[in-house]
Amino acid sequence: MSKQDEDVDKKVIKEVDGEEYEDEEEESDYAEAEPVLAYSRMRNDVTTILQNDSVSCIKADHKILVIGTHWGRVHIMDHDGNKIMTKEIHQTTVNDITIDSKEEYVASCSDDGKVSIFGICESTHDQIAEFNRPIKSIELEPNFSQTFSYVTGDTRLVLIERGFMGRKKTHIIHENEGIIRNIKWSYDLIAWSNEKGVKIYSLTDKKIISFITKDHDPKLRDELYRCSLLWLDKDTLVIGWADRFKICKVVRSGVKGTLNYRTHIEIISMVQTDFFTVGLAPFKDDNQFLLLCYEKSEDESKPPEDTRPHIRVILANPDSFEEISFDALTIKDYEKNRPFEYRLDYIIDEGSFFILSPKDLIKAMPRSFDDHLKWLMERFNFEQALDDIKKAPPNSAKIFTYQVVALNYIDYLIAAKEYKEAADWCSKITLTSKNWEEKILIFAKESKLEEIFEKIPSSNPTLSPEIYEKVLNEFLRSKNYTVFKYLIKKWPCDIYDLNCITNAILDAQLKDNGKILLECQAILYEYQKLLDKALVIYINLSDQTVFEFIVKHELYEDAFENVIQLIALNKDKTIQILVDNVEKLSVKRVVEKLSKNKLYLHYYLDAIFEKDPYISRDFHTIQVVLYAEYQRDKLLKFLQTSQYISLTQAQKELQERNLGPEIVYILERTGQIKKALQIVLHAIKDVNQAIEFCKRHNDKDLWEDLIKYSLNKPEYIIGLLNNIGTHVDPVDLINRIPNGVTIKGLRDALVKILSDYRVQISLLEGSKNIMARDCFNLLEKQIKVVRQGGSVSEDQKCLACDEPLIAFNFNLARPLKIFNCKHAFHEDCIQNGGSCSVCSQSRSSSMPLLSSVD
Repeated sequence: MSKQDEDVDKKVIKEVDGEEYEDEEEESDYAEAEPVLAYSRMRNDVTTILQNDSVSCIKADHKILVIGTHWGRVHIMDHDGNKIMTKEIHQTTVNDITIDSKEEYVASCSDDGKVSIFGICESTHDQIAEFNRPIKSIELEPNFSQTFSYVTGDTRLVLIERGFMGRKKTHIIHENEGIIRNIKWSYDLIAWSNEKGVKIYSLTDKKIISFITKDHDPKLRDELYRCSLLWLDKDTLVIGWADRFKICKVVRSGVKGTLNYRTHIEIISMVQTDFFTVGLAPFKDDNQFLLLCYEKSEDESKPPEDTRPHIRVILANPDSFEEISFDALTIKDYEKNRPFEYRLDYIIDEGSFFILSPKDLIKAMPRSFDDHLKWLMERFNFEQALDDIKKAPPNSAKIFTYQVVALNYIDYLIAAKEYKEAADWCSKITLTSKNWEEKILIFAKESKLEEIFEKIPSSNPTLSPEIYEKVLNEFLRSKNYTVFKYLIKKWPCDIYDLNCITNAILDAQLKDNGKILLECQAILYEYQKLLDKALVIYINLSDQTVFEFIVKHELYEDAFENVIQLIALNKDKTIQILVDNVEKLSVKRVVEKLSKNKLYLHYYLDAIFEKDPYISRDFHTIQVVLYAEYQRDKLLKFLQTSQYISLTQAQKELQERNLGPEIVYILERTGQIKKALQIVLHAIKDVNQAIEFCKRHNDKDLWEDLIKYSLNKPEYIIGLLNNIGTHVDPVDLINRIPNGVTIKGLRDALVKILSDYRVQISLLEGSKNIMARDCFNLLEKQIKVVRQGGSVSEDQKCLACDEPLIAFNFNLARPLKIFNCKHAFHEDCIQNGGSCSVCSQSRSSSMPLLSSVD
């Protein structure tokens, strides 16, 4: 049967030494599946052997690898191709090699008729048997070191055993059915192939128990299409021959040793393939096999020409198979090779496979995690590779670590012009300084530094100064001054040459003297400690960062020299710097500096006054004028707060400006309250303020002056009636109102006076009732406390007789009496008319003292 899908995508296989196996089908409608094997060409001593000779057969085991050549040599080597020994036994082509199960003996046969058996570690039982005919195949009994039995194949299958006294005993098992080219021995069963088919001989039954007929096209000659045999276990034989694949099961029935004991073969899987099998090996799981095969040519009777062999991994079913993997091999001189010249052997425990041709030896291994990652990378599936590394156990990747894969991914992204994503990946992994420099130079060459500048590290690792200078100069050259400024602010100034970059800015300013270049120049001056030059630039640019710059570097003297410009730039920040550093910049110096700019002087002195009035005490009188001119709303509060004002000078300044409320306050402080009231009445003309003024001083003369002034002014009378309160008798005021004066709102004012009176009476009565209720409640509480029982302890004594108050003998018990003062007595000990003698005595002793005080 043909393979399940003829269009399955053929895979690309690459060797670690750099030679590529080409993709046999470059275009496919199906997604390419990952290979299951990794291939490498064996080197070391194998290379020398193949240069001088051609190999004909191979046998692999756990410790050694044995190859035979057309010049009759047998080379024993390790699995890396390092030669251990060479046996020059035969005169012509070595046809077959076998090793016993304990890996102690190697046997070979040749067309020269010789069979050689020699020990790997010792030579005690070495032997060379000569047959007068070419020997095409040989197989040692698995337990050869004990039985010393083996079989050879030519036109006859001959069993050679050790007989009596060590003599050889020869037994011809089968003959006359053509050349026997392959023999496999498993326990007591020997399988071989000849021109008729495959036969199985039972050593136990001493007979041939099965014959599996060759059923492929007779034109496919045995010398070209060699049969491959494989014992999976002691009862399962796998046959791969030309375009036929079979799995046979040895079935045993009955009781061994009895007449009804029978042995026969059942074919459990049989498939006709669309390729020729030239090698066969078991694979990982049950019913999985690795086949070395050839594609069929148009004329199936002729061997395919210029055709590369293939490795197929299949899953065998009863009448079909599923192809798991397909790899086209590039074998040296494959154009000259014929199918029978290829051999396949394996070490199943290690999963190693060896593919042999006359001039080449390739080792196939199950793909490692590194092979998996390499395959993904070759198909540019880097993100999947990186994700697999994350999910894998630690240290799973030996070669293609996360770092290596990521670096390759970055290179791929750059080649694909995906600069932004490449820059993102540069920051996601830990690059060395060398890696960083290489990538940055690539970005610079492609004029794509804007994609990576934010990712460039300034430490861990720190790059060479030339790289940072290169980046900065590139942004200057491209006039991307915003990024240039960002970088010189972000990067430490010691990672590049400041003089070099400063000179570059000066050169750029010859063509473009924009604001941002001046800002960059100021930043570099700051780094170079040329702070005065930087400050001048910031001030000229009206840059608000100048204030942070001043505070950061404590440039208070420089700020003082430029204080007018700074206040014009930002009043609040400048004043704050002056106020916070009053110890360094005295108030007197600043006042002198600002004396020609009264507004700025006011801002400064006002801030100083808010911080501590005492500091600017010498200038409080000046501040009266400044507040009067620039901030009248704060003047009165200032007058009320300051204790260092010259009241006479202040009064003069205020009178010149007719500032009534402030003049009133000054007159109050100087004791001229009548004059102050007159200003309120005549200048301010505010009855409510006049009433409050009188209330504040509570002076009868002031009230009299106010009433007299108000009698012919109805609006003042109403104001007095509504606000006079208890300071003046309303009746007296009402009686003094001239007859005939029309007073708007008089009735309402009188009603309010009466209402206020009733409210006052009500409040008095309510207060009286509340007080009486509180007194009653307190009395009740006191009575309750007095009536409470008192406690007497066992050791307490009578304060009169000094005897215990409590007698434990009932007959001696005496009545007790406890006074409110908590003193306790026997009842019969009480004198003084039934009062507490202790308290009475205390009061009598205090009488002389009281008398003397009187």
